[in-house]
Amino acid sequence: MRKDTRGSQMPAIDAAAAIAQLGNERIFHMMIKRFAPQVEQLMGKIEAAYSDGGEACDFAMLRAEAHSLKGSSKYMAANRLAAAAEALQVASEPDGDRGDVDAQVGELREAAAEVYAFLAAA
Repeated sequence: MRKDTRGSQMPAIDAAAAIAQLGNERIFHMMIKRFAPQVEQLMGKIEAAYSDGGEACDFAMLRAEAHSLKGSSKYMAANRLAAAAEALQVASEPDGDRGDVDAQVGELREAAAEVYAFLAAA
């Protein structure tokens, strides 16, 4: 079952929630600089594992990298990205809906694009 977070009015990064979680604004700004390359790296690994879906898809790697992206996104309050990564992780499980992986990768790409735009403007 596809988890669709589009149009949910979630900010790309909930700065207030991230600051509260991290303890202060200085740490938030320090961490946000580290988050951008981390998202890029994990998305690159997800794209490599996905390999346009089908038989070439490395589901174990896809699941592992989606899990990593989910954790770091939750930590930075990038809630839509975290939700999309979690949905991809679940779809990639051995008993998950593998037919849903294409849709989840698309959703993850959209959420990541929103985070990239937020980070570029920050």
